[in-house]
Amino acid sequence: MFRSKHTSIKEMLKRSNVIISLLIIIPLVFNTVIYTRQILTYQQLVDNVSKADETSSIVKNEVIANVWDLVTGQTSVSNMSSSNTLNDVREQLFDIREHASTTQETTLIDVSLRTIETIEGYLEDIIYNLQNEVPVKENEDIMKQIVSVNDLLYSVLQDYVRLEINMAAQMSNTLTQTLIVLTIFQILIFIGSIIFIRRNQRNMTNKIEQPINDLVLLSKELARGNLTYQSPPANMEELEELTSSLNIMANDLQVLLKDNADKQYHLAQSELRVLQAQITPHFIYNTLDAIISLANQESLEDVKRMTFALSDFLRISLSKGEDWIPIEKEKRHIEDYLTILKTRYGAALEYTIDIPQEIMHMTVLKMILQPIVENAIYHGTKGSRRKGIIEIIGYETEESIVFEVKDNGVGMSEEKLHEVRNNLDMPLDYEFESGYGLYNVNRRLKLNYGLQARIDITSAHRKGTTMKIVLPKTKNPLIKEGVMYV
Repeated sequence: MFRSKHTSIKEMLKRSNVIISLLIIIPLVFNTVIYTRQILTYQQLVDNVSKADETSSIVKNEVIANVWDLVTGQTSVSNMSSSNTLNDVREQLFDIREHASTTQETTLIDVSLRTIETIEGYLEDIIYNLQNEVPVKENEDIMKQIVSVNDLLYSVLQDYVRLEINMAAQMSNTLTQTLIVLTIFQILIFIGSIIFIRRNQRNMTNKIEQPINDLVLLSKELARGNLTYQSPPANMEELEELTSSLNIMANDLQVLLKDNADKQYHLAQSELRVLQAQITPHFIYNTLDAIISLANQESLEDVKRMTFALSDFLRISLSKGEDWIPIEKEKRHIEDYLTILKTRYGAALEYTIDIPQEIMHMTVLKMILQPIVENAIYHGTKGSRRKGIIEIIGYETEESIVFEVKDNGVGMSEEKLHEVRNNLDMPLDYEFESGYGLYNVNRRLKLNYGLQARIDITSAHRKGTTMKIVLPKTKNPLIKEGVMYV
């Protein structure tokens, strides 16, 4: 199979999707991490302020009151030891110290802890005096020292609260600045994404849409009979293969037209029309338009399926100039054709192909099924309001190879069926005004197989039509002796 070194459509779309995803995900993760970290820091500062303020309130309102209760005898020494307010204050300060983020914060907490130790020393002196019945006057003097040190502790805690409030204010300003910076950054990323998407669209146009437009132009030129026209090579793997196939087909058509000039008149005329029919310009136009539409919708698998089906369809139509191909290739030819139409029409078309493996190696005149299938779709199922169903079967009898193409379309009236059957029996040089595909296949069968080949038609109005192609198992009289066509 033809291999290209160019980038494929799949790779191009995958790379574009990865870049766009990164442009969205990376800034989002970066902004989230930075802003969340600062929010958590700010929240911790607020918690520290709340805890420090609560602790300073305890120092101011409870520590001295509890000590006075002990001095005046309202609280026993044992009760004082078990419910010592200073222990609660110390635990709070240790908790605050674990979340301190600056040296200044740590210093203030350490000062507060040492002040508590000083108060506890005085408290131990009072307890000793009470236990040894020392005069109250000495405890009152110690209380003055405790009050002074407690005021110092309260002052230090208030300094810590003010520090935390200032830090929280700074962090709030930092959050605001960070939000502004991140917003600007996000705007820049958004602008960059728009620029990238536009450039990517231009790139897609240059690498996908433009080559397809070139192929459409090539199809139109070939339809006008300009077989010397060549489409420039594409830069995408799938389109390069399709372009190459069409260019080769145009060249081969010129060669085949010259080679067939010496053949008998009817055979030459018939083969000329077959070669022109191989181009199927309207079919190629519609297929390429569908590929463009699917590419714009980023339906990658459908683009690949239709591109490769069209390329294989054209390749088999050419068959390196050979008029006789294995049934396996003839089957692939109609599969490619129906794959393209199925992708275009979706659920409106269904088909089955049942040809046994035992006859796949046998050789037949090429392109005898596709025109019949086309006729079944466009003159049969397309005119019906129900879903179109095409059934293709092949089998071998003792003397013949038989193909049947069935549809559930509009069918034919008795008069129309009688007219078509009469036309199939007309002389080979008779020019038909309609139904060219069917009559062309019939003419080619007669020219290449003789009268042993035939097309039988059965049809019921509004129910469907069955076309049976019968090919003899005999040598072809128009080709070299010993070469079998079935």
